[in-house]
Amino acid sequence: MKNTQIPIILLLSLTFLRLGYGQVKPAGAQPAKAKESLPPFSSMMLIFCISADTVCSQPGAEMPFQITGLKGVASSGQMTLEGGAPREDRATLDRLDNGVIQIKVVETAGPGAGLTSIYKGTYTERRVTGLATFAWPGHAEDGKSATWAARIQDVRAKTPPEFLDGKFPKELPPTMIECENPPQCTIRGHWTFKGAHGTAVWNTTPPVAASLELKKWSPEGIEIKRSDITQPGWSTEYAATLQTGKVGMFSGTSSYDRNGQKSSGAWYGNFVSTSCKRADGLVPDEYQAETLAATAINFARMDDAIGCLKIAANAGMPMSTGMLSMIYAKGMFGVPKDPRQAFFWASKAAEAENYKGELLLSEFYRDGIGTPANPEKASFWADKAAASAEGKLDRNRKARQFTNSILDVLGAAVVTEFAKSQYCDVSTNVPFDHPEVNQARYKNCLENLDTK
Repeated sequence: MKNTQIPIILLLSLTFLRLGYGQVKPAGAQPAKAKESLPPFSSMMLIFCISADTVCSQPGAEMPFQITGLKGVASSGQMTLEGGAPREDRATLDRLDNGVIQIKVVETAGPGAGLTSIYKGTYTERRVTGLATFAWPGHAEDGKSATWAARIQDVRAKTPPEFLDGKFPKELPPTMIECENPPQCTIRGHWTFKGAHGTAVWNTTPPVAASLELKKWSPEGIEIKRSDITQPGWSTEYAATLQTGKVGMFSGTSSYDRNGQKSSGAWYGNFVSTSCKRADGLVPDEYQAETLAATAINFARMDDAIGCLKIAANAGMPMSTGMLSMIYAKGMFGVPKDPRQAFFWASKAAEAENYKGELLLSEFYRDGIGTPANPEKASFWADKAAASAEGKLDRNRKARQFTNSILDVLGAAVVTEFAKSQYCDVSTNVPFDHPEVNQARYKNCLENLDTK
């Protein structure tokens, strides 16, 4: 294997740093059935998890590491040291061939300084399973092990095509997510460009809108002028350069002029993709498709969003099936209502035990949306949703809101039991001639509802 520059992003679950490793039974990696065709090293992402199971269905993504080169620095944007500096650990990709992968990560700072983790496993169908071993002299974790799993992604499937050849794009990509004064920014702007001009929207209350003008676009840096529409007389000048090793991400400064009052701050912008249909033939996996769909919705690109949601839903992602059902049922985001599509996707979501899918399917059977009305099936799916963990949390949250609304009206009177009974009376009443079902639900609601 040639010693070339190999950027790899490792997304490691925080849980393994806090688990008692001795409680996890080691499991040997299963041999790969055949040699896999993997993305180029420069485009590979691994999403890790540590688990008692030999395979994690949805590996966590709590702590990202980026490795540059066979031996380099593993840097984490989400794990920071005191003072806010990013934590950087040493990482080595020791092997990736013939179905075998081995990675070593050495923590260099923070509470885990000195901990060395060796991840060895085999991969098939872009899924990795194996055994992680830990060395940390003088600590309880030393010599312990745990099973680990990962899924392999091709990051090119989410990368704006303008940046794929590794060169600075000649043309400005159309969509950017920006952040004012990172890392504190909680509201991100969604900027859309067409040539040298564009529009910006911040989904605040009330929304903020601005027009954009591209002043400079070159490998040496970019400059953008913003003129606020919702706040006449406000303008901002942005100047930034492309971040090394981070595709499509620029960082720099912002200079504000608020009707003559001037200030400055930090700024970054990240050009993103919103479509799962690509001219280069790359196809995102179900997880990437779900992320791209959310991005497309934020940019009001619903054709892109629907296409990505269908890729994720057809691959068994319950959140995407539930979202498709809601979009078609309610005509959300400007998409025309389609009862038959709504029922189809609600059925898939409910069968995957998705809470919102179960609720929707109950409503569709109750009201005859996309299917003939069926009170028995409506009752079945409503009960199934209510019995789920998410259903109980939702019911408790609504009960608390109901209680608070009554307290607001009646003052400091203790009305929890009244609110409880009223909430259960309303929420368990179905519009069918099934009084015995209502009574049973009401009794169950009172017994299991926690409004504290």
